[in-house]
Amino acid sequence: MRVLAIDTALEACSAAVLDTNSGIAASETVAMTRGHAEAVTPLIARVMSAAAIEFVDLDRIAVTTGPGSFTGLRVGISAARGIALAAAADGEELTRQCFGDRVAWVPWRRPGFQLGLDIAAIAAASPQAIGVILGGHGITAWGATSAECEARSLEIIRTAAEFIEAGASASDDRRLVFQQMIERACDGEHSFDLIVVHSYSRFFREAFEQEFYLRKLAKHGVRVVSITQPVR
Repeated sequence: MRVLAIDTALEACSAAVLDTNSGIAASETVAMTRGHAEAVTPLIARVMSAAAIEFVDLDRIAVTTGPGSFTGLRVGISAARGIALAAAADGEELTRQCFGDRVAWVPWRRPGFQLGLDIAAIAAASPQAIGVILGGHGITAWGATSAECEARSLEIIRTAAEFIEAGASASDDRRLVFQQMIERACDGEHSFDLIVVHSYSRFFREAFEQEFYLRKLAKHGVRVVSITQPVR
């Protein structure tokens, strides 16, 4: 089994490829206190290149989910989800559902001159597009400046993460959009004071964790109300 492991939880950005038959094929760690979002994608690309395998050859993607800062954890999880989308068997249809015409799909082929020409043709023919999902590889984004390219790459990763999470169970708090909502509710700006859910079980299935978040939100003046159950 071949596993890509990603860790952006603490003061480093790390990736490694493990072959369970032969050991670690490649790994790299870069110490940093910030900038994980900008560093993780090229770091993964270097590790995959050093391991001499393609994303389609991976059997699993593992990512650290804690302890660590929410921002750091989100970066690693988003990167893993973006790769999962690109490597999915139905990646082309998922790309259409996720991005519409903002991101195009390019079937897998080995990196090289022809792949570059194909991406350039898509960019020229689709002015609304900001990038492509490369089947079995990952993502490529373009822009007028390097900063715009970076921003669009992060947009694609965030959009993919939110799309993949849309049907996630409420069995735990490892949900990107859920954590973004909690972070926004508690940031002191009082952007909203009410969260409406279908049922409390859709907010959180586990009673203890549900109560923890209800109390946390209440401390910041935010109530959670169900449209099908009595007000708590």
